[in-house]
Amino acid sequence: MEMIQWMVQASSRSWSGSSDICMNSVRGQPAVFHTLTRILEYFPSSHIVIVAPEFDSDGTLLDLACMFHGKVDVYFGHNESPLKRMVAAHRKFFLYDCFIRINALNMFFQPEHMQQLWDLGIDNAFDCVKFPDDYPIQFTADFYRCAVLELLALELPSDSVFHIHPKYMLMRSDSHKVCVYKPSMIADNILTVARKDAKELYIEPRDNISSKRIAIADTLGFHYTMALPSIKPKFKVLDIACGGSFGPLILSQKAALVIGADIDAECIAAAKTATRANQRVSFSREDVTSTNFKEASFDLITSFETIEHVDEQKYLEELYRILKPGGGC
Repeated sequence: MEMIQWMVQASSRSWSGSSDICMNSVRGQPAVFHTLTRILEYFPSSHIVIVAPEFDSDGTLLDLACMFHGKVDVYFGHNESPLKRMVAAHRKFFLYDCFIRINALNMFFQPEHMQQLWDLGIDNAFDCVKFPDDYPIQFTADFYRCAVLELLALELPSDSVFHIHPKYMLMRSDSHKVCVYKPSMIADNILTVARKDAKELYIEPRDNISSKRIAIADTLGFHYTMALPSIKPKFKVLDIACGGSFGPLILSQKAALVIGADIDAECIAAAKTATRANQRVSFSREDVTSTNFKEASFDLITSFETIEHVDEQKYLEELYRILKPGGGC
């Protein structure tokens, strides 16, 4: 079997500064361990490099890599630019121009999809191949040609969001040869096992923040920051599927009132406790497809990482119902 070059994007600390989810234990080992093990099980001749931010160089990834007896290398560098990190790691460790980048969390990937992704990129000399945006992300990876990433790293402003996911920049450019790989649907029995493991994996609150937070790379925080310019001081804002108090607190910097809503009763209870002294934030347990709010209740609604988990038609219809005419969503 042809050797595939892999970059596994990982960190023992998350972008927000807390312990990264990929270090959470699943069946007794961190998720990143399972991702690496799965790669070597199905692609034993692979060349694998864990790429991690410089601030994590004193973390636990080196010890984890040692468990694979020289089959896994680790590169640390470029805190705020995964793009530059990939380029630098490629220069240091890889012989060939192409590689697959996979998130350390994506331990559920299907081997046949990874082989097809690689073959599609190699056989057609693509610069980038990605999965569809609506495909379950924990099963995905990206194919890149490093020469293209090197040029992109030189051209992009240092604060560009495309340092995080360069595939989106490449996909919207007419000067690059790109493709969306369309895999087969995932079988129900595979999804059942993945969901069982995911219950162990996703145990940390997503709004756990520390002083090591890197704003541009903290995707969730970046979403809320992007929403702030649309908020006027008198606005009543709804953040639905908020998952906690993190987002509503950011939005309350500008809005008169922010209501955070989520279907998880424990999240809502914790958020209420954490924001008891803040008069501009309140919380309510709600189903995003059928809320208890009156029609035209909000000037603006935010809802991140939600639509892929619910009935999208009911979801969008409900947001339209409770949004004021001319409001933002």
